[in-house]
Amino acid sequence: MQKQTVRSFYIFLVLSGVITILTAQGYIGVSNSFNMDTLDPHIGVSNAFVLKTTPLDNISNPFILDTLPGKEIYDAQVRGWFIPLSMETGQEYKVSITMINSGEASWIMSEQVYLGAVGDQDDFVSPQSVRVHLNRNVSPGETNIFTMTFKAPSEAGWYTTQWRMLKEGLFWFGESFSQEIEVRQRTFIDERLWQFFE
Repeated sequence: MQKQTVRSFYIFLVLSGVITILTAQGYIGVSNSFNMDTLDPHIGVSNAFVLKTTPLDNISNPFILDTLPGKEIYDAQVRGWFIPLSMETGQEYKVSITMINSGEASWIMSEQVYLGAVGDQDDFVSPQSVRVHLNRNVSPGETNIFTMTFKAPSEAGWYTTQWRMLKEGLFWFGESFSQEIEVRQRTFIDERLWQFFE
């Protein structure tokens, strides 16, 4: 790890109206030596920022501070759903789950906010369909209807489908939706029998 020698300085962070002050000198226990790679980014701001290093000879400011909204400002609640309680093996069904943004942060499409299958797998969708995109950006207090196609498993039985909001690669948040579905064996009737009853 490369160490950079710096004078005593302070980092002023303004997050949600609260000013947090961190002092770098003596943090690592080496006099006047500050290793950016070992700075714990979680101190005082609850995973709200990341520090990136920049050589001192390239820029007067020895670091760049990138802010990232914390998980605590994201929340979601289940508002409603349309999913059959029973299905027939191998059949496809159009379903929907409605989520309301009950947090403080907007859900932005470009920031990879999705409705996702919990555990990244679900018996009713393919591995390529475990993420459902937003229809639009969703502000706090607004709802989004997530629509998808379920295909019932080939074997009869009881199955649980479970979904939750997430910010891809960062965290899951909000209330989970969970429902048990009975999958029944599909009954095939010879068309000639229908002709017999007509």
